[in-house]
Amino acid sequence: MIPDALSSRGVTHFRNLVQNKIDTKLAFLRTTGSIADKDVPVNFVPTTRLAGIVQFLVKSAGNAASGYTNLHTEQMAALRRAWKTDVITSVGKHMIRIPEAVSAGWPVWNWPGANTNYALKKMMRSICSELKIRIDM
Repeated sequence: MIPDALSSRGVTHFRNLVQNKIDTKLAFLRTTGSIADKDVPVNFVPTTRLAGIVQFLVKSAGNAASGYTNLHTEQMAALRRAWKTDVITSVGKHMIRIPEAVSAGWPVWNWPGANTNYALKKMMRSICSELKIRIDM
């Protein structure tokens, strides 16, 4: 999510939607629908686990103490207060070619654009590695 007021509200809405609507309704349908265990797909998970909240497209501000714009610094701090360890520590900085790669359906580190550099690949590996550790728990 982008650390701004709109996206910050969206995270809360999305999490509540998954937990209170989707998970609850699927559990209700499974128990009240008399579905036999053999008919439940092996990949069915009764409760959704949040791997992490990734702060992305964070804009830099050269001389700022945090290194980011005031708006993003404030929102990042607010998100960490609200969601604590659900927010991963790696930050996705606003770098050229990220939106282009995503739009084209390419992994960012594999985008054939001229500006896909080592810093971008390192940043994306850091984010993915942190999420994978959480998923594997």
